[in-house]
Amino acid sequence: MMVGLFVAVAMARSADAPLPGTGLTAPSLAMGLNGIVDRTTQHPFINVMKTASPWIGHSAQERGAFSTAALHAGGYLDERGWPTALPEGARALESYVLTDQPEGATHLRGRYLLRYAGNGVLRVTGRADNVRYNYDTREIRFDYTPGDGSVVLRLRETDAKDPLRDITIVHEDHLAPHAAGAIFNPLWIDRIADLRLLRFTDWQLTNGSDQVTWADRPTPLDATYGWRGVPVEVMVALANRIGADPWVNMPHAADDAYMRAFATYMRDHLNPGLKVHVEYSNELWNVAFPQAIWAQEAATSLWGEGAPEDAWMQFAGMRAAQMADIWRTVFADAPGRLSLVAGVHTAWPGLEVPMLTAPLAVAAGQIDAPPVTRFDAYAVSGFFGHELGAENMATTVESWITASRAVARARAAETGTNPEAAVAAHGYELAFDLAAQALRQGSLGALLGEILPYHAEVAARHDLQLVMYGGGSHVVGNGAVTGNAPLTDFFTAFNYAPQMGALYEELLAGWRAAGGTFFNAFVDVAAASRWGSWGALRHLNDDTPRWNVLMRANATQPHWDDPRPPGTFLHGALRRAGDKAARLAGTAKADILIGGPGDDILIGQDGDDRLHGGTGKDRAILPGLRTDYEIVQEGAQVILRGRGNIVTMVAIEAVEFSGAQGQVHTLADLI
Repeated sequence: MMVGLFVAVAMARSADAPLPGTGLTAPSLAMGLNGIVDRTTQHPFINVMKTASPWIGHSAQERGAFSTAALHAGGYLDERGWPTALPEGARALESYVLTDQPEGATHLRGRYLLRYAGNGVLRVTGRADNVRYNYDTREIRFDYTPGDGSVVLRLRETDAKDPLRDITIVHEDHLAPHAAGAIFNPLWIDRIADLRLLRFTDWQLTNGSDQVTWADRPTPLDATYGWRGVPVEVMVALANRIGADPWVNMPHAADDAYMRAFATYMRDHLNPGLKVHVEYSNELWNVAFPQAIWAQEAATSLWGEGAPEDAWMQFAGMRAAQMADIWRTVFADAPGRLSLVAGVHTAWPGLEVPMLTAPLAVAAGQIDAPPVTRFDAYAVSGFFGHELGAENMATTVESWITASRAVARARAAETGTNPEAAVAAHGYELAFDLAAQALRQGSLGALLGEILPYHAEVAARHDLQLVMYGGGSHVVGNGAVTGNAPLTDFFTAFNYAPQMGALYEELLAGWRAAGGTFFNAFVDVAAASRWGSWGALRHLNDDTPRWNVLMRANATQPHWDDPRPPGTFLHGALRRAGDKAARLAGTAKADILIGGPGDDILIGQDGDDRLHGGTGKDRAILPGLRTDYEIVQEGAQVILRGRGNIVTMVAIEAVEFSGAQGQVHTLADLI
């Protein structure tokens, strides 16, 4: 642990003066967040319904006969994605959650509570076990064990006047934080809380986004964020919760009003010490993504068929500059809270030129200066290892595996151990070494020795900060190799081997030597498959060499200049009482304090705190005076707004304010 970088939070103190927060005071690592789908192993939300698949419908003849798009077009889903009716010929609508979870994700085991509003016939099947229905309370409880398949929500009927809707699914261990309004899974928060920056590209469904107007955006009340992405409100809440800069992407087709509204929300709600990094779309050079094709068509429409071949990149630069102007205007009174990012094709030196200069747009007066004048940062990728999965490398990699297994068997014969057990335990070791050496001599060597130095010079020439938008292992089968199961198994094992951790150390050192600032790892948590091993962790109970390397790098003092107010990157704590009465004190950040069966005292400390007293007779102590707060009750929650914060309380019987010690108010006195 780096001395001076970590603030330890004590569970009990002789005085209740708040600590500034917990965590690293100066982290240095960025990380992309994996996208939201029903098979995610990231599990960022307490309400796992937010990661469910959008609703689809089945007929008697065909599964999936009614797509999500068709249900929306037919008016069978409302504006938030909840079913309002079943189409004629549909035997059921279904949504899936907790799909194909690895057995090692033991945090998912246990009993879940599903709640809903409205009326209808909902069945919970699939991997759900021991299902119990209570129609009077609109609650369904079930057990879940990770494995292949899904928990299936099957809607057979819904009331046209009062449709079944607002489904929440919460693990019983998380019921108290959820009742107090907590959004994020505490175990996931523990994994990412100390990061410096979060890139939200995949959370926003940036690639192929169909958002154009602000009315098209996702909202917090959407049935699932797997439908049209995670809303800005939730992204800002996460950034504020853990004290991390957000990196957001504007949809390629978004109009000016959309960008202005997004920027305004960020300006008004992001903690002032944090900085928002903004990029126009993602990889607009990548013709595998719909936004690149859209940019080609838009360039032709704007400048005609005779425009040069690089016109689509000029268009991307023009629109990025226009986006930058909008955001700079919104942040005119706080320019230091904003960084405008230009993302380039790292492996195609020279393609950045049309994006940074956009001569067609400048000549036509569509922008008044080259786009490069608008940017603060120049973003490259840092991937390596793609060559191992090429079709022409398959025979070579297979020969490494064969030789490696032969060595394992030979060693077993020498020691008298079981040869099959030796192969299972050590059969890849030589192959891992050979693969790592090949990458040092191949893509990793080229990245560190040629490609990054080139882009570092470009960034320096334009006085731009060199940043990374995503980097790490790109070891995955390509083409026909994706169907080669033995090679997929090898690639997966290699991605999480100690040799991969060593390659990450070399990558991080080379990035720093090239003049790069924050390294941006792609991505946080994702299951491995034949399509790639992108997650630094495969699930939340995982531990991998490359994750450990990244976390050590994160705890290293940043080597670039980016001054922030003290405590910017600190975060609050989650604290739980035991079986006996407890006194839980929070920090100056947003804390979650959960009481137990005893008579607990929960002490908020000027953060957006969430307090749940549990089953005892519990007292909250809050800073200031009663007159500092506006107090309202919303269902089971008592919400106090004041002193620049919002405190949410559940199952609290009395409140004391630190400015008037000894004066204890019952809830009836306050509301």
